[in-house]
Amino acid sequence: MRPNVPPTDSHPDGTMLLDLAASLVRRLGAHQRGDRQAVLHRDALAEAEAVLAYSPATPRGAPPRILDREGLRLVALLHSARWTARGCPETDADRDTAVRLFALLAPYRPDAVPARLRDAVAAADRPVAHDLEDMGSRALAAYRRWGTQLDPRALEEAVSLWRYAAGVLPKGHPGGTPQ
Repeated sequence: MRPNVPPTDSHPDGTMLLDLAASLVRRLGAHQRGDRQAVLHRDALAEAEAVLAYSPATPRGAPPRILDREGLRLVALLHSARWTARGCPETDADRDTAVRLFALLAPYRPDAVPARLRDAVAAADRPVAHDLEDMGSRALAAYRRWGTQLDPRALEEAVSLWRYAAGVLPKGHPGGTPQ
Protein backbone atom coordinates (compact mmCIF):
# COMPACT_ATOMS: atom_id res chain seq x y z
CA MET A 1 0.00 0.00 0.00
CA ARG A 2 1.31 3.38 -0.92
CA PRO A 3 1.75 6.14 1.64
CA ASN A 4 -0.86 8.83 1.27
CA VAL A 5 -0.70 12.56 1.66
CA PRO A 6 -3.17 15.10 2.99
CA PRO A 7 -5.78 16.48 0.60
CA THR A 8 -4.56 18.78 -2.12
CA ASP A 9 -5.98 20.92 -4.86
CA SER A 10 -5.16 18.11 -7.30
CA HIS A 11 -8.17 16.10 -6.10
CA PRO A 12 -11.00 18.65 -6.05
CA ASP A 13 -13.67 16.02 -6.65
CA GLY A 14 -12.97 14.09 -3.45
CA THR A 15 -11.27 11.12 -5.12
CA MET A 16 -8.37 11.44 -2.68
CA LEU A 17 -10.75 10.87 0.24
CA LEU A 18 -12.22 7.83 -1.49
CA ASP A 19 -8.73 6.43 -2.15
CA LEU A 20 -7.75 6.97 1.48
CA ALA A 21 -10.95 5.37 2.76
CA ALA A 22 -10.44 2.37 0.45
CA SER A 23 -6.90 1.96 1.76
CA LEU A 24 -8.12 1.99 5.37
CA VAL A 25 -10.80 -0.58 4.49
CA ARG A 26 -8.10 -2.83 2.95
CA ARG A 27 -5.92 -2.45 6.05
CA LEU A 28 -8.81 -3.27 8.38
CA GLY A 29 -9.71 -6.31 6.28
CA ALA A 30 -6.11 -7.55 6.33
CA HIS A 31 -6.06 -7.09 10.11
CA GLN A 32 -9.24 -9.16 10.44
CA ARG A 33 -7.52 -11.89 8.42
CA GLY A 34 -4.61 -11.88 10.88
CA ASP A 35 -2.16 -9.37 9.39
CA ARG A 36 -1.36 -7.14 12.39
CA GLN A 37 1.22 -5.14 10.45
CA ALA A 38 -1.43 -3.84 8.05
CA VAL A 39 -2.78 -1.54 10.78
CA LEU A 40 0.52 -0.99 12.61
CA HIS A 41 2.38 0.23 9.53
CA ARG A 42 3.34 3.92 9.75
CA ASP A 43 1.48 4.68 6.51
CA ALA A 44 -1.78 3.65 8.20
CA LEU A 45 -1.56 6.63 10.55
CA ALA A 46 -0.71 8.99 7.69
CA GLU A 47 -3.78 7.78 5.82
CA ALA A 48 -5.96 8.16 8.91
CA GLU A 49 -4.69 11.69 9.50
CA ALA A 50 -5.40 12.55 5.88
CA VAL A 51 -8.97 11.23 6.19
CA LEU A 52 -9.47 13.39 9.28
CA ALA A 53 -8.05 16.33 7.35
CA TYR A 54 -11.27 16.14 5.33
CA SER A 55 -13.26 16.64 8.54
CA PRO A 56 -14.50 20.20 8.35
CA ALA A 57 -13.09 23.04 10.44
CA THR A 58 -10.95 20.75 12.56
CA PRO A 59 -7.84 22.27 14.13
CA ARG A 60 -4.99 19.76 14.29
CA GLY A 61 -5.45 17.47 17.28
CA ALA A 62 -9.00 18.67 17.99
CA PRO A 63 -12.14 16.60 17.43
CA PRO A 64 -14.17 17.36 14.32
CA ARG A 65 -16.90 19.95 14.79
CA ILE A 66 -18.88 18.59 11.88
CA LEU A 67 -18.77 14.86 11.41
CA ASP A 68 -18.23 12.88 8.28
CA ARG A 69 -19.58 9.67 9.81
CA GLU A 70 -17.92 7.16 7.50
CA GLY A 71 -14.49 8.76 7.59
CA LEU A 72 -14.69 9.10 11.35
CA ARG A 73 -15.79 5.46 11.70
CA LEU A 74 -12.90 4.19 9.57
CA VAL A 75 -10.30 6.18 11.50
CA ALA A 76 -11.78 5.10 14.85
CA LEU A 77 -11.77 1.47 13.69
CA LEU A 78 -8.14 1.79 12.58
CA HIS A 79 -7.08 3.08 16.00
CA SER A 80 -9.10 0.36 17.70
CA ALA A 81 -7.46 -2.28 15.47
CA ARG A 82 -3.99 -0.89 16.25
CA TRP A 83 -4.76 -1.16 19.97
CA THR A 84 -6.03 -4.73 19.49
CA ALA A 85 -2.99 -5.66 17.37
CA ARG A 86 -0.77 -4.66 20.29
CA GLY A 87 -2.68 -6.90 22.69
CA CYS A 88 -5.05 -4.30 24.20
CA PRO A 89 -2.69 -2.67 26.70
CA GLU A 90 -4.44 -0.76 29.48
CA THR A 91 -2.82 2.55 28.56
CA ASP A 92 -2.50 3.16 24.86
CA ALA A 93 -2.69 6.27 22.67
CA ASP A 94 -4.56 4.42 19.91
CA ARG A 95 -7.17 3.18 22.39
CA ASP A 96 -7.63 6.71 23.73
CA THR A 97 -7.97 8.10 20.20
CA ALA A 98 -10.48 5.38 19.26
CA VAL A 99 -12.55 6.17 22.36
CA ARG A 100 -12.58 9.91 21.58
CA LEU A 101 -13.60 9.31 17.97
CA PHE A 102 -16.22 6.70 18.80
CA ALA A 103 -17.64 9.08 21.44
CA LEU A 104 -18.33 11.56 18.63
CA LEU A 105 -19.87 8.86 16.46
CA ALA A 106 -21.88 6.97 19.12
CA PRO A 107 -24.93 9.27 19.19
CA TYR A 108 -25.44 8.66 15.46
CA ARG A 109 -24.06 5.12 15.08
CA PRO A 110 -24.03 3.32 18.46
CA ASP A 111 -23.71 0.01 16.59
CA ALA A 112 -20.33 1.11 15.18
CA VAL A 113 -18.66 1.06 18.61
CA PRO A 114 -16.77 -2.20 19.23
CA ALA A 115 -18.06 -4.13 22.24
CA ARG A 116 -14.77 -3.95 24.13
CA LEU A 117 -14.80 -0.12 23.96
CA ARG A 118 -18.48 0.54 24.72
CA ASP A 119 -18.05 1.22 28.45
CA ALA A 120 -15.13 3.59 27.85
CA VAL A 121 -17.04 5.37 25.07
CA ALA A 122 -20.14 5.70 27.25
CA ALA A 123 -18.02 7.33 29.98
CA ALA A 124 -16.14 9.65 27.60
CA ASP A 125 -16.82 13.35 27.26
CA ARG A 126 -18.67 14.19 24.06
CA PRO A 127 -17.75 17.52 22.53
CA VAL A 128 -20.47 19.37 20.71
CA ALA A 129 -20.35 18.40 17.07
CA HIS A 130 -22.76 18.49 14.17
CA ASP A 131 -23.27 15.55 11.91
CA LEU A 132 -22.79 16.42 8.25
CA GLU A 133 -25.34 13.86 7.09
CA ASP A 134 -27.91 15.07 9.61
CA MET A 135 -27.24 18.70 8.69
CA GLY A 136 -27.78 17.91 5.01
CA SER A 137 -31.02 16.06 5.77
CA ARG A 138 -32.31 18.98 7.84
CA ALA A 139 -31.41 21.45 5.08
CA LEU A 140 -33.17 19.31 2.48
CA ALA A 141 -36.28 18.96 4.68
CA ALA A 142 -36.38 22.74 5.19
CA TYR A 143 -36.00 23.27 1.44
CA ARG A 144 -38.86 20.86 0.77
CA ARG A 145 -41.02 22.73 3.31
CA TRP A 146 -40.32 25.91 1.43
CA GLY A 147 -41.23 24.21 -1.85
CA THR A 148 -44.53 22.85 -0.57
CA GLN A 149 -45.58 25.52 1.94
CA LEU A 150 -43.76 28.57 0.52
CA ASP A 151 -42.48 29.28 4.04
CA PRO A 152 -39.66 31.85 3.67
CA ARG A 153 -38.23 30.87 7.09
CA ALA A 154 -37.77 27.31 5.80
CA LEU A 155 -35.81 28.59 2.81
CA GLU A 156 -33.67 30.77 5.09
CA GLU A 157 -33.01 27.75 7.32
CA ALA A 158 -32.02 25.56 4.36
CA VAL A 159 -29.71 28.15 2.87
CA SER A 160 -28.18 28.88 6.28
CA LEU A 161 -27.43 25.19 6.91
CA TRP A 162 -25.95 24.72 3.45
CA ARG A 163 -23.83 27.85 3.72
CA TYR A 164 -22.56 26.84 7.13
CA ALA A 165 -21.59 23.37 5.91
CA ALA A 166 -20.01 24.74 2.73
CA GLY A 167 -18.06 27.28 4.77
CA VAL A 168 -16.42 24.70 7.00
CA LEU A 169 -15.89 21.82 4.59
CA PRO A 170 -12.25 21.68 3.52
CA LYS A 171 -11.33 22.15 -0.10
CA GLY A 172 -11.70 18.86 -1.96
CA HIS A 173 -14.28 17.32 0.40
CA PRO A 174 -16.83 15.45 -1.73
CA GLY A 175 -19.70 17.10 0.17
CA GLY A 176 -18.39 20.60 -0.48
CA THR A 177 -18.95 23.10 -3.20
CA PRO A 178 -17.16 22.61 -6.53
CA GLN A 179 -13.91 24.56 -6.72
